Order: sequence, then C-alpha cells, then structure tokens
Amino acid sequence: MWVRHEPERRAADPAAAAGRARGPIEALQRALGNRAVQRLLALQRAPTAEQTKEFEGYLAQGDWGRAAWVLNEWQPGDIADRIKNMRPTDLESLNEGAWHGGKGKVDAAVRARDSAAAIRGALRVLIWSQQWDKAATQLELFGHAAALAYVQDLLNQGKITGTQMRQLVKGSPSLQLKPGEAMILDKVLYVVYADTVRFDGDLASCNHNPGALKRPTPDIASWKYIGTDTRGFLIFPDEATGQRAAEANLVFKLSQDWTILEMMSEYASMRGDNPVIYAADIAKALGGSITSASKTKDVTNDPATGNPRPDRQQRIEKVKGVIFLKEKGKDAVEGKYDDPRLPLEVRDRLPPKAAAPAAPDAGAPP
Repeated sequence: MWVRHEPERRAADPAAAAGRARGPIEALQRALGNRAVQRLLALQRAPTAEQTKEFEGYLAQGDWGRAAWVLNEWQPGDIADRIKNMRPTDLESLNEGAWHGGKGKVDAAVRARDSAAAIRGALRVLIWSQQWDKAATQLELFGHAAALAYVQDLLNQGKITGTQMRQLVKGSPSLQLKPGEAMILDKVLYVVYADTVRFDGDLASCNHNPGALKRPTPDIASWKYIGTDTRGFLIFPDEATGQRAAEANLVFKLSQDWTILEMMSEYASMRGDNPVIYAADIAKALGGSITSASKTKDVTNDPATGNPRPDRQQRIEKVKGVIFLKEKGKDAVEGKYDDPRLPLEVRDRLPPKAAAPAAPDAGAPP
C-alpha cells in the first residue's frame, strides 16, 4: 500500500504588527512554528479542534501517512482513546503510515490496542522496502503459527519471491517448519515429516490423508493426526493411520439422519467437487434399492428392523473404496531433508538434523 509523505510544515505565524514587542514564546513560534513549540513546551493537553479536523480529513481520504503524522502529536492517552474503536484493518493501515514516517507514539498505541494489526502494518513497510532483518524481527513477534501463515499468504499472492523468503528465514526461527507442517511453493505442496518431506503429489498422498479430512472441532485424539497443511487438511504420520481416521469419520457420518447426497454435499464441498456424482457412485457400488436419496443409516442398518446388516462392514468398505478412489490422484515423491530435489527455499526451513552420536574415544575403556 502506498502512503503519501508527511505534510510540509506550516508557515510560521504572520509577523506581529510593527512596533509590537515579541515575547520569547512568540519569537520561538515565529522560528519553529506552533506545533514545534507545543512539543517542546508540552503545553498541549488535548488535541486542538484544528488537529482533530485535520486528522479526520486525512482518514476520510485514506491518507494514512499524514493521519499518523498528525496523530503522533497528540498525547498518548488521546491517541489511545481515538483509535480504540478502529477496525483491525484500519489499525494496520494507520501503523503502516506511522512506520513510513517513523512515528513512535502511534506505533506504541496501535500495539497496545491490537498487536497483530500493528505487526502487519510494520511488515507492509519493511517488506516493501526490503528491510529483511527488521521484517524478520517483526515476524518473531507474531509467534510460530501466525508467522507461517503470514509468509505463506505473501508467497501465495506473489508479494515475495522464494529468494526473498529465504532472507526472512535467516532472521526468523519461527519460519522453520516442524514435522506435521507444510508449505506451498510455486503451487507445489511440501509436507514435513520426522525425517522426510513428501511433495509433488496430491493431497491424499502428500498428507497420508485418503479421506481428505480437515481438522475437526473439537479435536479427535483417536485419529492421531500430527498437524495440518496450509489449507487446513490433516496430516497423518502414515497411510494406515490416515485410512483408519477416514473410516472412523465415515462410520460416524453413516450413523447420521441424512441422505447419501446430503452427506456427500457436506463432505465434498471444495471447489471442483461434485457431490451429486459422488453420491451416485456410492449408490451404484452398494446396489440394491439404495439411491442417492437413501438415508445414510440404511447403508449399514436394515431399514425394516433398524438392526445392523450382516454385511455391514463390507458395505462400509464399498463406500470407503469409492471415496478413496475419488480422492486418489498423483502419488507423492518422498525425500530426506537434504534431498537435492527439494528447492533451497524448502530445505532452508526444515528442522535441523539431529546431532550424530559422538564417536567413542579410542583410548577409553570399552
């Protein structure tokens, strides 16, 4: 976001009438201007009507640089009172304006009101001006999860390059990826595990997530996932764990009082998904009287008695097979942390290798 430069100083007051003796304050006003005098003598207890009008005018114009410059002349308590009801996006823009002009009181007030908005505003300026060390310092104030999300968003929007991201990584340990985390670079998903990275494949393979499951609320510990990727899809430690979680989720959904089509509309809700075809394929796999409009509980239970069908597990397997087949795509590539197929932008962010055990001293007793 471009922020205009701060306004020029106003001209000093007109000269006093001829023959009028100037006092020391008036002389100082003539030399430096009223605002400088107010700062030097700490005379102003509250913003003047002129300053308030000027600030509001700059806000109306979206001129955040000048707005921050004017606001910075107010007392800290008055600044805090004026910004207390501002929206986070406006606080972010205001602090961006403050950082363009180096106005510390505004930055302090915004941080006290909404630290995340203050950090984002500062980062706009620091990244735009390519001050990577200072930007990394601000990212550290975000914390690990927020820093990861912020930088991933910059990459997604093309606001930084992979090379520029590496500059940020040098000064921001929060950008290091941990097992169970992921990043996207040039539209390729990289999923980090304890010793390897899975990449260049589809979601089901990279994440060991054949059911394309997202993080539930509340968490379900029995699913044993180890994290989520940048889009919120679960990451499982291995394929078997991912399959068990997918089956547990399916059994739960089949027990609900909705139709197969309703179930798949809730499940297959991503862009490009077609729940109608999904439901039709499930009905076809089950056969008999089952259609897309059939109740999900009728898949595993006898509609007449409500008791579990003798072939209940086989029917669950058929539904699971349809889902796994639909979600399956390109198999991922797996490589160690130092695999040369991994871009430097990814390798820079991987966990440090565990230290090798020290070799025994040749002279030490066994």
